[in-house]
Amino acid sequence: MKKQEWVSYWQNVENSFWENKIQSYKGKFGYKKLLMAIPEIKSKSRILEVGAGKAWISRLLRAKGCHSTCLDSDPDVVMLNSKMVDNYVIGDIFNLPFQNNSFDLVISCGLLEHFELNSLKNMVSEMGRVSNTVVAWLPTCDLNWQILWYVRNLLNKQIRFPYAYKHKIENLEKLFTSLGFKEVKTDIIRFAWFFKYIYVHGNKSPEN
Repeated sequence: MKKQEWVSYWQNVENSFWENKIQSYKGKFGYKKLLMAIPEIKSKSRILEVGAGKAWISRLLRAKGCHSTCLDSDPDVVMLNSKMVDNYVIGDIFNLPFQNNSFDLVISCGLLEHFELNSLKNMVSEMGRVSNTVVAWLPTCDLNWQILWYVRNLLNKQIRFPYAYKHKIENLEKLFTSLGFKEVKTDIIRFAWFFKYIYVHGNKSPEN
């Protein structure tokens, strides 16, 4: 994904009535379902949210008493959303500005689907460097979601990221396993009849 493409897409999201409706629904209802699937979330947990955008996940985490750090690569996105959460930093997902094992958990939501599989390997590897536990959510690639994505592009009057939303759950399992995650759990979490997410949970320290 090129930076120019992402900036253009983000600006479109900010100015789109339909995109704001979708994001509002996800923020109020969907993300709560995603977080319920993670057993490691505890009060005072150190959590990094990469590609945080509006930081919906981190806002919910902080309400649970977690210490959440947000990261995005675009300065404009960080400046806009740092008003809603503090500790929002500019950083590159391929070269995270943190030391090894700095966090108890790294989370990404709605990020990995925008990259091809080769790029995902580098991204997940870097997330696994700063934490032994990595959780990612990706919209499913079934027909309902593909139609929704096409309609969203039409409403926004532009075609963005035609290669997005192509990843299969079995390929993601293989990817996490190849990067040294000893426990890899996957699931499908439903937002609504047309809104489903792939859930991938990798842990390098197996629970006893």
